[in-house]
Amino acid sequence: MLNENTDKTVALIAPFYNLNQMLAACLDSLIAQSYPHLCIVLVNDGSDDDSLRLAKEYALKDERIIIIDKENGGQSSARNAALELLMQTQTLVKKGILEGFEVLGVKGANPLKIKGIYKNPKQSIQEPAYIQFVDGDDVLERDCVAECVERMIGADVLWFDYQISSTIALKKIPPSQMRIFSYAEEGFITRAQWFERAQIKPLFWFVWQGMIDFSFLKKIKLKFINGIIYEDHCFGILLFMRAETIYLYPQKKYLYQIHPNSTMNPLNEISPRSYNYDLFKACGDFESFKAYQWARSWILSSAYMMDYFKENSQEDFEKMRTYFLFIFLDKSLSLLFMAKDPLNLKDLLADFKAHLQKHPLSAAECVRQGLAYRLGFAFLSAYKNPRALISLPFTLWKIYRRFSREQEIFQNNLSNFPYIHFDKNDENLEVRKIKKHLSYKIGRILCLFIPSSNKINV
Repeated sequence: MLNENTDKTVALIAPFYNLNQMLAACLDSLIAQSYPHLCIVLVNDGSDDDSLRLAKEYALKDERIIIIDKENGGQSSARNAALELLMQTQTLVKKGILEGFEVLGVKGANPLKIKGIYKNPKQSIQEPAYIQFVDGDDVLERDCVAECVERMIGADVLWFDYQISSTIALKKIPPSQMRIFSYAEEGFITRAQWFERAQIKPLFWFVWQGMIDFSFLKKIKLKFINGIIYEDHCFGILLFMRAETIYLYPQKKYLYQIHPNSTMNPLNEISPRSYNYDLFKACGDFESFKAYQWARSWILSSAYMMDYFKENSQEDFEKMRTYFLFIFLDKSLSLLFMAKDPLNLKDLLADFKAHLQKHPLSAAECVRQGLAYRLGFAFLSAYKNPRALISLPFTLWKIYRRFSREQEIFQNNLSNFPYIHFDKNDENLEVRKIKKHLSYKIGRILCLFIPSSNKINV
């Protein structure tokens, strides 16, 4: 493919947090890109290892690298900090020269808690034509940027495929999302075509799976939701809902690496320097904290989506908005299974009263919170690990006891929201998606040996 997109600047945005053992491979892949016109924005999200020092070493050797150093706030806030820098919506003030870098600071309000910005004194910060997000523990194929740029003319978003590797023993490797969505042909699709397929597939997500036209992203005023995980669902869905043209590039141009203590595979501890530490202490234990993180992510995503469309309404969004909003709200029901609510997130459900009165929820989250799914998930997590397998009966008993307590909590909390009602057809599409999971199928068998129903009465 040939086009005139040969000198457009591409910003590669790579946040990192305590990735001293993996960051070098990522940075090597960025600076080795065959496409030369890059602005590489590295965001140190409050690391307390040698990651920042390593990033500075690379920046001294490659003047295309800019480093944002900020307090820990999560991947969303790190990506938002890079977007703020590139959009220059915050006033930058020069603080001097340090370690060979021109050091900039943020003048005035600083909600993202940026401590400093390091760049080569000869380099100016300019808006790019395109941006691409990269996780600091992943790797780009050498021709990734060049191949994407060639295909960006006429596209708001380009979506490519990826491969997965894992350093976790016996970890099951899931299929890529493009494979799940059954896209194999290269070319343009519309958002309507994407939505038609998204309705019958698992919930969509998108951040580092492609390239975005930066002027388009500015126009639609889309940001990440600070303080949550699973932020790629809300961001990706809204991005594709606003895109007029989406280019499918079903080639594996990205290596996604699964490893211990990644965002999706955290260790059972929270650093006192983490932005989540106070919440972890308030929740009382790590299991409760993880469950609350899940709930917080979905209710805040629901609120963001609702507010976003108040300011960005279009008639053809209504069907898509309704569909995705109620999936998010259904997942937010996980809040009602919790006795503790340190952030008073249940109060946010009241903001959706009019929506919830009008539309029933699928109750898919109730199935996911049910005994069958939990038991099956625990079994699948343990059966390949001899140590975990030995303690599996005790683990399953703990899950059963916890489920019994949370079922009562759910019913009590639900009584405070009389406007929440459910689709009476327990074979609706979202419920069927959950019941197709191997966790649910195995859990149904395990429930035969436990004197309790695996269903929650909704």
